[in-house]
Amino acid sequence: MAQQMHFSSTLSESEQEHLLDKLHVFKVQGRDKRGRTLLLIIVKHFSTRLVSSGILKKYLEENIYPKLGEKPFSMVYVHTDVQRSENFPGSSLLRSIYDAILMNVKNNLKSVYFLHPDLQAMLFLATFGRLFLNGG
Repeated sequence: MAQQMHFSSTLSESEQEHLLDKLHVFKVQGRDKRGRTLLLIIVKHFSTRLVSSGILKKYLEENIYPKLGEKPFSMVYVHTDVQRSENFPGSSLLRSIYDAILMNVKNNLKSVYFLHPDLQAMLFLATFGRLFLNGG
């Protein structure tokens, strides 16, 4: 986390938010088979070196959660082309973001789809996925 904060401190808060907008890391787009809105997270576009966890949480609260509204939604986490050294946010950051989700938003999250996980991500999900997503 200290390394992430070191890199992210070189960009201002507004520059970090602009980067998230520009890279289209988060998109509210489409519907699942049950008609629920989809929140797409395109991780290959995310740079853990340039965006702090605090800015990421603020960005989600201000720009993404309002688009989800008060309805059930599904999350699609696209892990394609993720490189651990460049754009993998790590399990602790993912958990901190999940913990920071507003309760009304969290209650509306009905399913999570994880596309193209690598071996390490599959092992993590198999071992800790239920605890991570059930708040355990």
